Amino acid sequence: MKINFRFISRSLFFWLVLFTGFRILFLIVAAPWSQGISLTQYLSTFYYSFRLDLSVICYIMIIPVIFSLIGMFVKQFIWLKQLLNIYHIIIISIVVIICSGNLVVYNHWGVMINNRAIAFLTDINEVFASASFILIIFGSIGLLVSTFILIKLHKNFVKLPFQSQRKLTISYVASIIIIIILCFLGMRGGVQQIPINESAAYFSEHRVLNNIATNPIWHLGSSLKRSSIHDTNPYLFMSNEKAAFELNKILPNQMPGNNLENILSVKNPNIILILLESWTADVIEPLGGDKLVTPEFTKLTNSGLLFTQMYSSGFRTDQALTSILSGFPSQPNKSIIRFTSKIQKLPSLSKTLVKNGYQTSFYYGGELGFANMKAYLLSQGIETIVSKDNFKSEDMNSKWGAHDGIVFDKLDRDLDKMHPPFFNTILTLSTHEPFEVPMSTPFNGSEESDKFRKSAYYTDHCLGEFMNSITTKSWYENTIVLIVADHGHILPRMRDFYDPEARKIPFLITGGALKDEYKGQRIDLLANQHDIPGTLLNQLDISSTEFKWSNDIFQVGRKNFAYLSQDNAITFITDQGIVTKNIQFPKVKSEDKSDNNESNNELNTTAKAYIQLLFEDFLSY
Repeated sequence: MKINFRFISRSLFFWLVLFTGFRILFLIVAAPWSQGISLTQYLSTFYYSFRLDLSVICYIMIIPVIFSLIGMFVKQFIWLKQLLNIYHIIIISIVVIICSGNLVVYNHWGVMINNRAIAFLTDINEVFASASFILIIFGSIGLLVSTFILIKLHKNFVKLPFQSQRKLTISYVASIIIIIILCFLGMRGGVQQIPINESAAYFSEHRVLNNIATNPIWHLGSSLKRSSIHDTNPYLFMSNEKAAFELNKILPNQMPGNNLENILSVKNPNIILILLESWTADVIEPLGGDKLVTPEFTKLTNSGLLFTQMYSSGFRTDQALTSILSGFPSQPNKSIIRFTSKIQKLPSLSKTLVKNGYQTSFYYGGELGFANMKAYLLSQGIETIVSKDNFKSEDMNSKWGAHDGIVFDKLDRDLDKMHPPFFNTILTLSTHEPFEVPMSTPFNGSEESDKFRKSAYYTDHCLGEFMNSITTKSWYENTIVLIVADHGHILPRMRDFYDPEARKIPFLITGGALKDEYKGQRIDLLANQHDIPGTLLNQLDISSTEFKWSNDIFQVGRKNFAYLSQDNAITFITDQGIVTKNIQFPKVKSEDKSDNNESNNELNTTAKAYIQLLFEDFLSY
């Protein structure tokens, strides 16, 4: 009996110390998001973390305890010890990898490790492209050394629950039964009616403190479980009829020819869509961002129509493609682009424009196999796809492939060979981690924020050269250029991941086919990147009814709003206020600009209706 309780007490101590150690490292990593947080609040995370930590430890310990039960009935138990040693080597390795990965993910994305991060890590080429060689080498060595030390410590400190003399005493049997019961109670978090969930670690209005208190093993497991739901809607708040009634208030049927304004001087212009990787409004001076980071974009605003309240619905490139090209907003815990059977049924700008006589192409200097992007592009009828395979080896000057200057130059040359009208999309990549660029810039600091500014300055330089070149072409007067970011970023101002300002992005329409009276003007209406298809098609006098989630910015009677999805929450922004609906736990954090409770409740209802019907659509595809 002493042996069994010695095992459980030492196991608890070992795992609690391990999780506490990683939590201390988490505090250091999370420091940029922790302004205004007191020492007492930091210390509270160790108290509120205990229940989830204990639950994970009980899950880990249940196998050794079951082996102890088996060992009661066998004479030779050395093989059980060997199996348990292997089990603990595997478990310790997995825990170290997940907890270390959580530190890396939080440092770059501002969120805990989740199913999206795991999906990203499955593509090893993208992982190596996102990190420096030195970081990969030293990180790998650190993982191996720390894992080896922890395995040794566990073996020497935690004695496995087996006796040298096998006697089935009442006390021995009782101890095993008690430990099994305690493990199962610990796994479910106690005897309460509802098993424990992540809300047990939530105690503060500061999201970063809740993240620190949440066990990363539990969080990842919960995220993977939620992401596996493919055939049921987890966001059912009301009847679908009531949800449709609420949604119709903000997304009524839209028809071409019912616009307040027509901004184009020609009927079937050439269209160039430039998707800027990770460009946030925080590097755009006219949008309140840092000065001198993107001077070429600033110049372009003098000859274009700038949208000052544009938001990305998602926070990754794979979400952006389906948002911008298909008008389908991103979904929490999902990315529809990864479901091949669904993306084939999505509408898209390319499909619609091909039917209307347009030639289509897509340019990217990197690997399109990542996140099923190539399958999506092919399913949307894009006729010409250019990626890293189409460039010479000497052009592969980025860890991701070909830097933006190389790709813009190729597009510039190829546009002269295209038959109008054409619809071309180019996706940049140089503003992706690790933010390495092939030119000197005014931003040469070693901080991540300066590296981000440096890469944005480089892409802006390439954008400026491209625009200067195409304005001399004969076809330019019949061309509109749409410049928009694929998503925002927490850099360079280290914004909180859930801060709506981190999702605010530039959107500019320019080109020879833009009417003169709109050049240098601004549109201050709230909008999403997935509003672009409906807006563009209606300007071309082409039906956009397939794009029911795309809210035409120029439509008569338009309701202005922006929808933002996170993994565990959605944010809804209107002229009346902002509401963030936590869709994992029954907590709602809201900010009402008018201090009107009725308005706040209406926002909450609208947000629920929106995500409920959006996911219904996701399931129906």
